[in-house]
Amino acid sequence: MKFAKRIMALALACLIMFSLIPPVTAQAATTGFSDVTSTHSNYKAIMFLYNNGIINGLTDGSYGVAKNIEREDFVTILYRVAGEPAVSGTNTFSDVKKGTYYYNAVLWAKNKGITNGVGNGRFGVDGKLKYEEIVTFLYRFGQSIFGSSSSNMSAGA
Repeated sequence: MKFAKRIMALALACLIMFSLIPPVTAQAATTGFSDVTSTHSNYKAIMFLYNNGIINGLTDGSYGVAKNIEREDFVTILYRVAGEPAVSGTNTFSDVKKGTYYYNAVLWAKNKGITNGVGNGRFGVDGKLKYEEIVTFLYRFGQSIFGSSSSNMSAGA
């Protein structure tokens, strides 16, 4: 049941990212996020993810409705959906520093084959995700959970 709940959280996270979210001008009501009101079109999905520990919002107290998602944030969402499993091994990405909120998530994603980075020993911190990268991350995430009967995708992302 917990796994199904996490998969639902991932699906909702994807819906939120792909939706066209208009800027919110009304004052926030009961969400805890300064840019999300209870009348926001994705209020229920955002609160579901927040209440289940999948998203936390930004350090300024906002959710970031008008912000693009960055590579480390998306990998962190996948890591949390997976239940934040213990990680081990050595970080090989020069731009992923120990102590950052995404360190374990990136190490986990690399170990699971979900990401290969962007080349030259870099993960691509602060890089905006393209749709093709999101689809690749999701495909590899699914393979890491359900196994693979098809060929391994080894390029990029």
